[in-house]
Parts: sequence; structure tokens; C-alpha cells
Amino acid sequence: MVAVLKRLGHQVDFPEGQSCCGQMHFDTGHRWQALPMAREFTKAFDGYEAIITPSASSAAMVRAYHPVLATEAGDAGLEGQVAEVGPFGFANVEAPPGTEATADIQVPRRRLGHWDSAPDRRAVEPGRCQLRIGSSIRELPLIATVTISQAQEHWAAEC
Repeated sequence: MVAVLKRLGHQVDFPEGQSCCGQMHFDTGHRWQALPMAREFTKAFDGYEAIITPSASSAAMVRAYHPVLATEAGDAGLEGQVAEVGPFGFANVEAPPGTEATADIQVPRRRLGHWDSAPDRRAVEPGRCQLRIGSSIRELPLIATVTISQAQEHWAAEC
């Protein structure tokens, strides 16, 4: 994941103070133990533009339940942005040198959303997503912008 993010031009950092988000404690009813963990997590990532995690459940904890802990504790600083990163879709296309080819890549709806542990399902929120497209993970020159509305079941992307 780090190699992919760096290849796409992102600066990747691992703050020394990063810790558990408190999900295990929160989910087992020990909210008073999750609160200081959420505070330390928020402190460690303060000032970062985004937090990237391969864990859908950790993403859901920070996105959905740090605000719950914040409200319960009267602490407005416990909110963060988390995004999951992973493969979206693939297609094999052959094109002789100097020719063009078209590929139809189906992006599963679940890959455009995040895990919402409250209803125990993936949630797809309205907004815009950017998909990187290329011949390999090292070569991703095209960008497709996908706009999602609540009513949409299928999305069209333009590169």
C-alpha cells in the first residue's frame, strides 16, 4: 500500500504516537477505556490531511464512533477522516503498438464506500471519487472521476 501511495505522489508518514483506535474496547462495552485511546489516536494524526488504513473496521471506528465518543465526553477534537485503499477492478486488453483499445472495468459498488459497523454493512455516500487507471500499478496516467448520488445504482466515469 505504501508503494502505491508513493507512486501516486503522496507523502507517506507513520507518526510515532499512533496507537489503537479503541475499537476493541468500544465494541465490547468498555467505552471509558476507548476514550483515552481515541484521544491519543486523534493527537497522533493531528494535522494530517488523511489517514489511510487497510482495515475497514478501524476506518469505521474513527469515522463513525470517534464522534460518538466525542459527543459523550463533550470533546469536539475526536473526529478524523479515514479512507480504505484497495484494488477496484481489472481488465486485460491487448493493443498492438500505435493502436488504441477500450476496456470495460466494472467497479463493484462496495469498493466506492466504507464499512459502517452500526448497521453492519458497507455504506456508499454521495460525492466524487477519483480512480487511477493504467497498464500496471507503476503506470497510472489516467484519472477517472466518478460522481455518486444516493439514487445511483451504476456509475459512468470519464477519463
